[in-house]
Amino acid sequence: MRLATVRSAIRLQALLLLLGANGLTRALSAQVIDTAAQLKRIAGCYDTHMGRWSGLIPLAGAGLVAHTPPTRFQLDTAVVTFGGQSWFAVRPARLAVDSPSPATWELRGTHSIVVVWSTAFTGIRLELAVHQDSLIGYATSFHDAHVIGEQPADPPMAIIATRRACPPPRSGPSTETVPTP
Repeated sequence: MRLATVRSAIRLQALLLLLGANGLTRALSAQVIDTAAQLKRIAGCYDTHMGRWSGLIPLAGAGLVAHTPPTRFQLDTAVVTFGGQSWFAVRPARLAVDSPSPATWELRGTHSIVVVWSTAFTGIRLELAVHQDSLIGYATSFHDAHVIGEQPADPPMAIIATRRACPPPRSGPSTETVPTP
């Protein structure tokens, strides 16, 4: 009688484990589908509307061009791998002609993104919240001689990116520093 009870308990535990794993798999699948849908919803072309810098920005390295967001950009769902890590592609891919680093973006949580253009020494970082068809947040310039979080901090600037229609794809070779995707 005891052996039957032990077997029943083991069967019940196995059944509960399978049901739990099935529920976990469904939850993870739904999360992946939600993330993919969010990426597709955010990806597209945007016009930027910038405020004023809250302080002086450093003009080291590539100068002002590396510290200024482009007037138009495109967030793509194509994956970019650089330095052993993967992000999503941004056009223009570079703000400065001599930049070895491609521009990238990533989803943070469910309603915000981070976009970065970098020359590997200087650059601009956008931290944006998704609000309907706009991205609202701030831009922060950075340079290699300043550690993030160090005081005084690099100055932020308010920025709004409004969705616009993407132009048709270009034929022929691409120029990566052209500010209009």
